[in-house]
Amino acid sequence: MNKGFLVAILTVLALTGSVSAQEPDGSMRTWVNGEYLLYFLRPAQSSQPLLTTGPLTRPGGGSAGALGNPDTQILAGNQNFNTGIYNGFRINAGWIKCDDSFGVEGSFFYLSPHSTSQTFNSDSSGNPLLARPVIDARTGNETALLVSAPNAFSGSVNIGSQTSLFGGDGNILWPVCRGCCDDDVVRYFYFLSGFRYLNLRDDLTINQNTMVLPTGVSFFNGLPVLSPGQVGVSDDIRTLNQFYGGQIGVQTGLTWWRFTLNGTAKVALGSMREEASINGTTSVNYLGQNLTTPGGLLSASSNGGSHTRNILAVVPEGKLSVIVEITPQIKLMLGYSILYASNVARPGEQIDRSVNRTAVPTSEAFNPSLGGPQHPAFNWNGTDFWAQGVNIGIGLRF
Repeated sequence: MNKGFLVAILTVLALTGSVSAQEPDGSMRTWVNGEYLLYFLRPAQSSQPLLTTGPLTRPGGGSAGALGNPDTQILAGNQNFNTGIYNGFRINAGWIKCDDSFGVEGSFFYLSPHSTSQTFNSDSSGNPLLARPVIDARTGNETALLVSAPNAFSGSVNIGSQTSLFGGDGNILWPVCRGCCDDDVVRYFYFLSGFRYLNLRDDLTINQNTMVLPTGVSFFNGLPVLSPGQVGVSDDIRTLNQFYGGQIGVQTGLTWWRFTLNGTAKVALGSMREEASINGTTSVNYLGQNLTTPGGLLSASSNGGSHTRNILAVVPEGKLSVIVEITPQIKLMLGYSILYASNVARPGEQIDRSVNRTAVPTSEAFNPSLGGPQHPAFNWNGTDFWAQGVNIGIGLRF
């Protein structure tokens, strides 16, 4: 767009606003606001180590890469995923009755998904050693599944994570004071009550691929896999949190000349439906065959499938905005918002590192008929959650 044309448009808007700035806002009873959101979310956390490296302590590998060994280093896990900025939008619309007895308003927001991915590779000879640390459920000892090891296996591990968030609410407004004047300051104050919905989704995937070298031996369903066989292991942990609840709140503001300071506080109480889905597979490409079997390393029949629960949760929200009137019909907005949820489930917190090796398809001890400890097990681990950031937008009044 030509700069001179843009300046002309802004000049016309400013002149229009200066002519009509003193017109009462009382007739403007319908509004639509559109905002761009620049948000930060509480990162998806994993309090468990997921990948290690270290020296090959003995030729067979043994406990190489296990936690507690000298020189074992954690490469992934014990960390936050999906840090950084989330971009999105929010739309708000409402209407107030002519006699100021009540009104209605609703809003919807959406943040685009944010994802991260980490890949760790060995070279063709298996350096460096890569291992996935677990606890042997039968003995309680730290051990590890080798992904790569010098002269035995070459391999790679990819750890991916994605987070998305959206939600909305609808409310009835109860004006207590609308257009109340005090000298040059106009005040308004509303009570509100309504319903809120929130949707938080997280995915965590761990994919490994191992190539067996001439001196190495891997296993698939208890059978040996020799060079040049390839073994793949996939663990997929997903969580979905959906909040449904009743809401109350207040909205208040002060207007002086063209400027308005607006504040909104809401709190919702209701049910957080938490769903965790754990799935895994192990595959092999060996002797011209491609086979896949259920179960990974951190996912087995003992914790696999879908798990759901409903838990009482509180979701408060606060918003503070500065609004500048361009014309009685057009307003620009700049604000800060924060949203909080008292309890959500996130995938990194649902991991059980205790593993019964008789249920792991890549273990030399694989034999499901032996039974034993039901691990990895599933146990709910909840945490709180927040989303906060800056909102920039434009509002239209009718």
